[in-house]
Amino acid sequence: MTKELSDFIVTASLPANAVQSPTFLIGEFGQAVYREYKERRATVFENNPNLKLQDKGDVIAESTPFDVILVNQIVRELRGNPRTPLPLDLSNPKVLEMIRGKHYVDSQGLVLRSTVDSLYSKNNPLAGYLAEHVDMSRVEREPVLLTGLSLDPWPEDEKGYKLRTAVPQEGPKTHYDDRFLGKWNGYMFDEVDELGLPLGLSKDQGSRKWYTRNDGLSVLYVDWYSNLYSGRYILDVSFSDGRVVVLGGEAASQNSEE
Repeated sequence: MTKELSDFIVTASLPANAVQSPTFLIGEFGQAVYREYKERRATVFENNPNLKLQDKGDVIAESTPFDVILVNQIVRELRGNPRTPLPLDLSNPKVLEMIRGKHYVDSQGLVLRSTVDSLYSKNNPLAGYLAEHVDMSRVEREPVLLTGLSLDPWPEDEKGYKLRTAVPQEGPKTHYDDRFLGKWNGYMFDEVDELGLPLGLSKDQGSRKWYTRNDGLSVLYVDWYSNLYSGRYILDVSFSDGRVVVLGGEAASQNSEE
């Protein structure tokens, strides 16, 4: 529909309560999100040590995938349909420019390859829970990407994180894909598809690298150099260069079950 002249608004500045996205958790907005996060971390999650965001004064930093999912729950309650990154957002040119040479960013996406993690047994309880909600007969040949998860305390989990990336009643958003197999580890690419996964994987051609692994549970994230990782298996690790990104509106394409 063509906009009429009367539809436009010309303003010298954004309203004081408006946040332009994508953005890190900075300024008054970042502090407001962090206050709510800190309250939930203390009361709902009993200060679970695997929730690691820290107030660095000018920015909220040191994210884990659990933090990204929890912050998503918080900001989804705001106007403008904000969210933390889905896999496709890890190739958003604006996001890549924000982090280039400085930061890594986790997405909401988790990749399940098996219920037993050969590198980090702490993943096994959570992997086992997620396996109940996917088609494990496919996962060995096509590992599954899960999004649409929320975060719940899981005090009964004595061997894991005591956190559960809870599946909604209607089930998670899932995508099964052989590009998550270990055989593609270290391949290169330039473009991504509508889900944010690499196209045209090549051993020696491309500006970005794709990292995978053979088993277990991993997060999907992007590093300083725009490389995509689906192989980071320690979900409770955070570093000072980690940032949570918030984006406005819906992603161009979200995962759907297939």
